[in-house]
Amino acid sequence: MLRRLKKLKSKITSPFHEIKRIEDPWVEVYQGWRCVVSEFLGTMMYVFISASVTISTNSFTVRDTNFSHTLLLIALANGLIFTALSFAFRRLSGGHLNPVTTWGILLTRRMGLLKGCCYLISQVLGALVGALLTDASTPNVYHGRLGAPFWESEVTNTTGFVMMMCLVFVYVFVVFTTMFDPKGSGSLAPIPIGCVVTVAYMIGWPFVGPPINPARSLGTAVIYGSYAHQWVYWVSSLAGSTAAALAYTVIYYTRPQILPVSLANTKT
Repeated sequence: MLRRLKKLKSKITSPFHEIKRIEDPWVEVYQGWRCVVSEFLGTMMYVFISASVTISTNSFTVRDTNFSHTLLLIALANGLIFTALSFAFRRLSGGHLNPVTTWGILLTRRMGLLKGCCYLISQVLGALVGALLTDASTPNVYHGRLGAPFWESEVTNTTGFVMMMCLVFVYVFVVFTTMFDPKGSGSLAPIPIGCVVTVAYMIGWPFVGPPINPARSLGTAVIYGSYAHQWVYWVSSLAGSTAAALAYTVIYYTRPQILPVSLANTKT
């Protein structure tokens, strides 16, 4: 009797198992596209706010010539909006919103190549749309450079390269240790990441414009029509991300071989 019941149960449940196998690939594709769209929307919102804040500061620069006030406003706005968006999209896509983060995750094999490439493309497209929305939603008289990268005449390519590479290194290392490390900050990871964004803007903005996010630099540069030093932004950012991913892997995943106490105390 029990054998007959088991056979009957297998006949009833087997069709449902087959349906589940057929639906699994489509569910995976849907989840992947949802992540890609999240990265597009998150990067678009970030670039829109970041560039809009730059333009809003241009509107009162004539009345307030104190550059430190403007720098503090731009840095805090970028750090706060990145923290908020990272919280918003962390559950869906991981809240990368930056090609340097995706690049480091690709190097450490935490993400597939196809999905990583889709992330990178969506981030660049999101930055372009965000810059376009900024151009369309703000008065032309205050556009200035539209938040596009600028390069001080005293800053050489080598100086700018080293500065951005170091800032990206700090940023990606903090991202790995707080957001993706099993013993990191967990759900509170966007807070220290946003702090790093704020400090990076305070250091890099006066010399090379918007640092640590090459998608943001490229998006505003395309809409503004100036591509100067774009290769420095991208190469230095990817180099800093590579170094940070390597440092994190070596420091956090290289375990020393500790001998047992009985063997360690044994005289040879």
